[in-house]
Amino acid sequence: MKRFLLLLIGLAALGWVQGEDAVSSITVLETEFWHVGDEVFLDVEAKADVFLFGRDLVEIDGTYHQDLWAAGRRVEFRGVAHDDVRLAAAEFLTVDGEMTGGTLRALSGQNLLVNTNAVLRGSAHLTATRNLTLNGDFIGNVTASGSRIIVAARVDGDLTLNGSEITVMPGSRISGTLFYSGDRPPHLPQGVIDTDPVAVVLPESGGDFLGQYVWMIRAIQLFSSFVIGLMLVRFLPRFTGNCVETVLKLQPQCMFLGLMTTLLLGFTGYFLMVSVLGLGVGLVLLTVLGLLFYSGKIVLALALGALVVKHREPLTFFRLSLGLLVGLVLLYAAFSLPWVGTTLWIIVSCWGMGAMVHSIRNSQRVLKLEIPPDLRED
Repeated sequence: MKRFLLLLIGLAALGWVQGEDAVSSITVLETEFWHVGDEVFLDVEAKADVFLFGRDLVEIDGTYHQDLWAAGRRVEFRGVAHDDVRLAAAEFLTVDGEMTGGTLRALSGQNLLVNTNAVLRGSAHLTATRNLTLNGDFIGNVTASGSRIIVAARVDGDLTLNGSEITVMPGSRISGTLFYSGDRPPHLPQGVIDTDPVAVVLPESGGDFLGQYVWMIRAIQLFSSFVIGLMLVRFLPRFTGNCVETVLKLQPQCMFLGLMTTLLLGFTGYFLMVSVLGLGVGLVLLTVLGLLFYSGKIVLALALGALVVKHREPLTFFRLSLGLLVGLVLLYAAFSLPWVGTTLWIIVSCWGMGAMVHSIRNSQRVLKLEIPPDLRED
């Protein structure tokens, strides 16, 4: 879901979709509502699902009885929600409203702020790449992830904090279990933990347990990619060779084509899936996108391996396999780098996918049908 929301933010930021900026004439929404614009302002009573996408700003007031989705460069929620809320912002996200139930999922590319007026009943999952500030009242379990986390809230439930720098301010109250992970344990002012049975659970045991399996998961992913790559080389040698040659010769074109394919298939597939008639087609489009995206890094690994393992004589299957393995090892090592690993994974996958789409397009030949003279006379 996070990747899809980031995709929609990118679409809005690029200005691919346009719409009116405000919805002032509508007071009650009885049916599902979609709205896209540069700046979106909505203050209504919605009795069905609402989807809002703003190129710059999305401001939300009013009452929402069903699911609420919003994405933009900046997003501000000040309304009242009775069901699930999904918010995503490229730069800044502010939550200053009320939830009576459901689940809040909020994602910010930079900063996320929950204001002191916010009252959130139900579970909350909050993520920010930079600063995440928690104020207000939470009645339910909360999970917060960010580079720098500041807690000045009252949490009636379990609180899980994942960040490199965690600060718990005086006056905060936590009536459930506090879980945290970071470079060092956060200082807990007196009175933060509400009751005696509540304990602060250190991440050492859980962190070690997960750490033991991180490289195992990486190894399984590498092995799976290696096996699929061998199948491509073995059963589709000409197509695979064309993809590798395209990657090496048309680098900017492949990157652009891969990015456009990702946006087009992802955007179209999702919107078809939300409709009953287009569910099957949307599922097929998203499946094709997933396969191309997954295979993209294999194509780039073959190209990288071909550059590393150089041979003038004709390449054998063994040498191609060796090049594939070397390329995958280098790529997965790059994917494991902190902060930039995910970005590199997206770039590599789009790059290789663009080469595959280019090769598929060039492999099509125009079928020319000649009509016999007898049929022409008739």
